[in-house]
Amino acid sequence: MYNYYREHWLVDRLAGTLDTVFGHPPCILDDSQKRSLAVLVVGRTPADQQCAATWERPADTPAPSSDDKPFLYLKDSTIPSLYTTTLGLVLLTSVVAVLAVLLGNAGSVRNWRRVGVTCAGCGPTGTCSC
Repeated sequence: MYNYYREHWLVDRLAGTLDTVFGHPPCILDDSQKRSLAVLVVGRTPADQQCAATWERPADTPAPSSDDKPFLYLKDSTIPSLYTTTLGLVLLTSVVAVLAVLLGNAGSVRNWRRVGVTCAGCGPTGTCSC
């Protein structure tokens, strides 16, 4: 697998997952200048792979993703505060917008017709029975 990774711990997590699954460390091709491009290759057995460099497990390698912690790109078990704050603001904006529509005059049939919404009971004269 290959990608441009923003964090080196993510490369370690993926390589550690491959090491756990296959029972031996994968080959790694790493761009040491950018530290963002990484290619991980693994064979069924160590004899099946030929590589210039083999991944070595650092002491702080994050555990592989699991059913309890399924999010690969989160290093810790918590959701970053930026995401929870953003979701809260989106929810608050949605609630305010729905309340503004429900409590204002936008709920009447006349205003619906003004924005192009009609109901099945409207006749050619514009009178509606819905």
